[in-house]
Amino acid sequence: MIQLSRHVFWGLSALAVVLLVVGVVHAVGPGASPGGAPAGLAAVTRDDGGVRLTLSTLPGPYFAGELLPVTLTLTNNSGAAVSYVGSPTPGLCALPALDMRMSSGGQDVSPLAVLSPMPSCPPYRLVSQPLAPGKTLRLATFLGLPLAGALALTGQASFAPDARVLSPGLFPPPSGGALSALRRIVPGIFRSQHAPFAAGWPVLTMRVSPRVPVGRTLRIVRHGSAIYVYVPHNGYSSGWPPLPLLTQQAAMDVLGTGTCETAGAGVWSPLAGSVVQDQDSGCGGGPGGSEKWQVLAGAPGYAIAGAVYCFNPVPGMVFGDRNDPRGIGPACSETVRGQ
Repeated sequence: MIQLSRHVFWGLSALAVVLLVVGVVHAVGPGASPGGAPAGLAAVTRDDGGVRLTLSTLPGPYFAGELLPVTLTLTNNSGAAVSYVGSPTPGLCALPALDMRMSSGGQDVSPLAVLSPMPSCPPYRLVSQPLAPGKTLRLATFLGLPLAGALALTGQASFAPDARVLSPGLFPPPSGGALSALRRIVPGIFRSQHAPFAAGWPVLTMRVSPRVPVGRTLRIVRHGSAIYVYVPHNGYSSGWPPLPLLTQQAAMDVLGTGTCETAGAGVWSPLAGSVVQDQDSGCGGGPGGSEKWQVLAGAPGYAIAGAVYCFNPVPGMVFGDRNDPRGIGPACSETVRGQ
């Protein structure tokens, strides 16, 4: 057993405090600083034992209603495999391996999206998969900023319950004696294992304006059962790749067995051109049927445009009645009859 005098014990304690302060400065600086993302992006990175999680997006200023492209990358530079659960590909019925949480004032808020019933999904199967050393998972998605003020965007990853990373330290874990007492005072000087990012996730704080900048508003126009998306020619996207257009849509039909939604509802899907076709809900509707069609159209850095088209509405659960004037989902912004 190692015997330590009182002077040596408190000398080591003082040294440990100095090292611990240096470690904290490193964690708040490079460990949770902008980095790990291409230059010109707003980004924040946390590194835990060589496992790095980076959240990045376009630089501000930001505004309410903006469609924001966001990327989350998980890189394993720890030298050992780390296990995660979930799917690296987002989907309506998939538990995501990488995910993002938006909050305001400590309360979770949902990004702008179509309002539709949750799909009926089979139970999740939590299958553990290894992320080998040097490998990266990446999630590239789009989020609609729902409100003005301070918004916090948090990047998260789903790790297996037994996943562990190594905390560096000067000494191996003590087996007893005076070093065990020292470990209780300053545990940071001893090597240990813990769950990844037990100390916290990367958080990007944004100040969101209530005003949409001039020239950053899309316009949508309906023609029959399709809408056309118009982008202002103001040079905002000059120097960028061709501006991608994206859409979300959900349809509810009263002619089928219940409330149905189009495939891909709640997920931003790219448009090949500038026309969004009504895909119908697949519940037995079609031309001449009664349908509530929600459409959102967006482009990175532009305000999201949206509308709710009600085709041949009839009183009932979808369109509402005297007891529930609005019905399911958002209110109609345009009523279309005879089509």
